[in-house]
Amino acid sequence: MLRSKSAITKPFSRIQHYIAGKVYLNEEGWKDVQKAIRCFHMAADDGNSYAEYQLGKIYYFGNGIRADREKGLEYLVQSAAHGNVCAENLLRVIRQQHIRGAASLIAQLGRIFQEKEQDRRQRPGMDRKQRQEIEEKKQALGIRD
Repeated sequence: MLRSKSAITKPFSRIQHYIAGKVYLNEEGWKDVQKAIRCFHMAADDGNSYAEYQLGKIYYFGNGIRADREKGLEYLVQSAAHGNVCAENLLRVIRQQHIRGAASLIAQLGRIFQEKEQDRRQRPGMDRKQRQEIEEKKQALGIRD
């Protein structure tokens, strides 16, 4: 029994597109990120979670193109939803970095406010009345701390 050509090649097309994408992405003499992206898109459209993962990394990190983190995250989430463990792990790391980054920013702001308050309190030889006069003069001149 002969099968039609499309029935035979269809199951392999997403694998072939994925492999071609990897070649265009990584192999010396063949590197072409735009061609790799096109191949990965064709494979991802056929449900290849590895191609979705590669697209997610390319877009998120800007590998050879302008980074688009939102688009990259979409592909990584889609890949993870299709069971790709690598995508799940990368998403976990990205989330941890975002949390650490926010916590670091909050801590840094806290230090800035503490230093500013200490400077304000430690002005040598100034009593409350002098500080108030200085503040009133600053206000009159439109100067803000």
